[in-house]
Amino acid sequence: MIETFHAFSGRVTHLIVQVIVVLLLVVPQQSYAEQIFQTSSIDVENRSPFLMLFGLSRPHVTSLLQDEQWRYNARFELSNYLSAHRDPKENIFIDGETWILSQSLEFNWQDYQIGVMIPWLKHGPGKLDRSIYTFHDLLQLPQNGRTDDRHDEIYWRLEKDSDEISTLNQSTHRLGDIQLHLTTALNNPQWQINAMLKLPSGRFSKQSGSEALDAGISFSQANPDWLAKRSWLSQHALSFWWGSGLTYVGKSDKLDAMDQYPLAATFRVGMAWKSTEHWQIKGQLDSNSPLFDSEIRELGWMPVQASLSGQYRFSDTRYLSATIIEDLRPRVTPDVIFSFEFSTLF
Repeated sequence: MIETFHAFSGRVTHLIVQVIVVLLLVVPQQSYAEQIFQTSSIDVENRSPFLMLFGLSRPHVTSLLQDEQWRYNARFELSNYLSAHRDPKENIFIDGETWILSQSLEFNWQDYQIGVMIPWLKHGPGKLDRSIYTFHDLLQLPQNGRTDDRHDEIYWRLEKDSDEISTLNQSTHRLGDIQLHLTTALNNPQWQINAMLKLPSGRFSKQSGSEALDAGISFSQANPDWLAKRSWLSQHALSFWWGSGLTYVGKSDKLDAMDQYPLAATFRVGMAWKSTEHWQIKGQLDSNSPLFDSEIRELGWMPVQASLSGQYRFSDTRYLSATIIEDLRPRVTPDVIFSFEFSTLF
């Protein structure tokens, strides 16, 4: 079954690449004087149960604010998951859906960009269960445990050595862990550095926080020199970014029985295409080192997430984006995450 999925995903990835290349070559484009343009990376997190409680410093690329300028962002994410793993020592079962509304406010102070992000989390039955099952059935994709008689349910359970660590079997919602960010450019404006501090404002009982501090730092580079000097697709305005980060992950007392790593590394690479004056198409890959030393695939494996985003810019100060995030390593991250974001400057 897994081999079938990998074969299918490989064919789909190859087809997507072909479609993008064809669009780049044949779609009429508005003329741009520049070969590169400035844009932001895609906000991507691993929203799997238990793992979403921790905050990792990811290499985010953003346009730095000017003096006395503020930016407001609102992002809504919907993630759907169903997975189970049993071995002699550890057992996990997760079924449900999570909605997250994150609001952030950023302002410029001297050469630094300071921001605060406040999330609200809601865990409940999988409203998309039936749609995902039908979609998989239509395309003859593996269901990975989904059945036609199990929809709209919420149940999380984690065990170790036959002892229950955590169980969630009803809908819950609460304020999550607030994050503080500090971003600045280095001597070369291509490079940015970001510091992150996650505060324990959520509650583990509501699965909205780890009840521990996380702190990290990340760096990123946007539009390196080789991109502007390229000879391929030189008639199109492109943007490229990459980066890495390192986070100290605070020990969650409620998961004390699990072997948690104190450090986690993050990785990101992405590219964007300015197809028209108002539209941008973005693709990105994200990964991070495991947070737990565990044989459980859902906790101890290194995730890889692929995201595709379309962004419409109403003006230089306001945009709306829609993103779909897929797991490239099944069951390590949610089956699918839908993300919608609005941003404005004032």
